[in-house]
Amino acid sequence: MAVRQVGLVGRDTTKKRSTQKLDPNADFEEPVRTEPEQLSAEELEAENEEKREPTRIINGFMAINYVKPHFDIEKDKRSVAMEFSVELTEDHRDLLPDSVVSEWRHIEEGTCRLSEVSGVGAQSFDLRLAPDGAETELQDSAPIEKIRLQVIEDKGTGDAKDIIRLSFRLVCALNPTVERFACRHYGSTIWLKMGDVQGTLPLET
Repeated sequence: MAVRQVGLVGRDTTKKRSTQKLDPNADFEEPVRTEPEQLSAEELEAENEEKREPTRIINGFMAINYVKPHFDIEKDKRSVAMEFSVELTEDHRDLLPDSVVSEWRHIEEGTCRLSEVSGVGAQSFDLRLAPDGAETELQDSAPIEKIRLQVIEDKGTGDAKDIIRLSFRLVCALNPTVERFACRHYGSTIWLKMGDVQGTLPLET
């Protein structure tokens, strides 16, 4: 019986042995393993800088989220309540009214996870787009309302952790300057410095 041999298209079925001889001396002189790359002190410092949290307080100004404006009219008097929020850190304690800091302590003690603060009164304020060298966008004094401290679970950085968020509304009589700021900058990070009108929290630090 004749046997027909069928070759596989595109495949060489014959094994070829390498005729190249290895030089054992050359192999030992040129090791395969390489040393891991070493970073200089400057490179390590730059890498650590990228991992650090951005500075949220500069020259007494705190970076704060301007959420949105709330417009109102009462007896032909127009006003806007600008809503702000911020994640609190230890550095904020010296920048907030005493009653807010006091309620903050109660939340840290675990007595509650949500608290509203009233009776703070008017605050002097300075709003800027940058904390250093920028001109004042809006500066005056006004009452703050709807002050709320709330414990929020933050899951955005891997392991979940509790943070305390402060939110409040700064209520201003509506004029062209206030209206321009309120409408142009909501949804942005604003730099705020504020203090008690009676001087318990001076505007300048």
